[in-house]
This record gives sequence, C-alpha cells and structure tokens, in this order.
Amino acid sequence: MLAERTPPKPEIPPPPPPPPPAPVQSSFDKKAQIELQQLSARVATLESLLAGAGGTLVDHAPVASDYRGQGAPAFAMLDAVGPYRKNGLFEIYGGNFRERRSGPISVTEADFEITHGQAWLIWSPDFTPGKDATHLQIKFAAPPTTGKLTVGFVLDDGQSLAWVLDLAAKSAEPAGLLPPILPEDIVTRANNAQVVGGIKLAGNQVTVPLPPSLVLNLRSGRTKAISQWFVKVDDAAGTTMRFQTLALVRPAPPATSTGVALAGKVVGGDIAPNTSIELLEESGATKKKCARDGW
Repeated sequence: MLAERTPPKPEIPPPPPPPPPAPVQSSFDKKAQIELQQLSARVATLESLLAGAGGTLVDHAPVASDYRGQGAPAFAMLDAVGPYRKNGLFEIYGGNFRERRSGPISVTEADFEITHGQAWLIWSPDFTPGKDATHLQIKFAAPPTTGKLTVGFVLDDGQSLAWVLDLAAKSAEPAGLLPPILPEDIVTRANNAQVVGGIKLAGNQVTVPLPPSLVLNLRSGRTKAISQWFVKVDDAAGTTMRFQTLALVRPAPPATSTGVALAGKVVGGDIAPNTSIELLEESGATKKKCARDGW
C-alpha cells in the first residue's frame, strides 16, 4: 500500500514594508513654493500679453473702458526704446542708421543718413500689439528739408498703405555707388502702396488719423496685422533724417471745461470709424456724434 504525499504548502510572501513617513515641509519650503507659483503665473500672463493671446484683449473691438490713461504710443517703430531692442527684423538699405542716447538705454534721436538715391528702413515685427491706435505720429529732431519721405505699412490681409511728404528740394545720388540688394517682395508691395494722405508738418511733427480699414485691421486681434512697417526716402542723398518718434498712437481726448463726458459701445454690429451716432437726451433733444475711432 502506497502512502499519499501531501503537496507542500505555498510560501506566503512577507507583507511589504510600510511607506516612509512624508517629509515635513518647512515654512521656508512652503514660502518658496508659493513664490514659484506666483512667478509662474506672472510669466504666463506676460507671455499671453506679448503674444496678443489674452482672450479679453483680442476677442472684441476695444470699448471706452478698455483704454486706460492719457494719449500715449500704442505701437512704435522709432521711439525711446529703439528698433534694435524690439521684436522682429529691422533692415537698413541705402543709408546708415545710428541712435543718439541720453543714457545707456534711452534713445533721444534716431538718425537715418541717406547715402543713395533711394533708402529704406524696413521693420518686420513678430507681433503688433497696436489695437488701441487711431493715429500715426511722426516727430523729427529737425524737420527734413530735402527729398521725398514715404511712411507706410504692408498688412497681412494684402493691403499696403502709405503717407507721403514730398519736399521741393532734391539731391542726386553720387556716381559710382553700387545699388543695395533689396527684398523684392516687400519693396514691390511697398512701392504699390495706396497713398492715403499727405504729411503736413506743424513745426517738427505731424499726427494724422488712420484710415478706417487700418483701424479695423489692428482691432481684429491678429498677432501680425502689420507684416512690415517701412520708411522710404527718395532724392535725399547726402542728408540725414533725424527721427524722434514714429509711432501708432491714441491721442488724449481734449479736456472739457463743462458738461459730462460719456463713453459707450453700440452693440449689435461693428461700427466703422467716422460713423455718425445720434444721441437722444431726456429732454427730447438729439445730438449727433461722429465716432471717429469706431466707438
């Protein structure tokens, strides 16, 4: 008679060791974590603003409550910062460009020394945060006296717009100069730009209203509404254009001595600049107001 073998019992693995106790966070670590979170939030906000991606900033045409402060540059090619510290590509053809400074950073004057019969400054910004702008402003350290100045924009929707200052005095290009190699696609669009107005200086400066099509284009929220901002100078070889400001601005409204200033927005459709709006007072009287900048 054979004895039955009892199968061995399976070995039971020992229980896993208990997890180590969570490290106690010191007050210094808590403070550092809070500061890091705050810094991350600030960086994210700045990146959103720089990219023009803030939802409330670009998803609607600006209303009166969007604008804070007095008249100020909304977007500038030449100002106290200088083009070399701005985003995008800054190109110079047919001349020499130098900045005069009052310190290590602040630019007081941008001099464009013209060497050829035709000279160009072309700025291709990475983004265009100019949705508040309603006017183009040009300031010179000294008014130009020679040549023809054209300032304009090549837009991302196919438009090209320009303003012209045509002076009586002209100067010829010196003989023997090699012509600059220009970016043909940009120059072609700039040369075919629609001239929307002339530049009439009052002293050393001028501020002209932007056409409605450009105002609406800037308010569209596209981060590259302006593909190129250009300055073309013809027939001014041997002279210097002394710029202080070349900017898109929103001028401060004139001060009112009496009455009440009202601001509002017409809903139900986009209001183009220069549209007349009729206001009805409680007395029954009506007044017409021209919405010069669209609201």
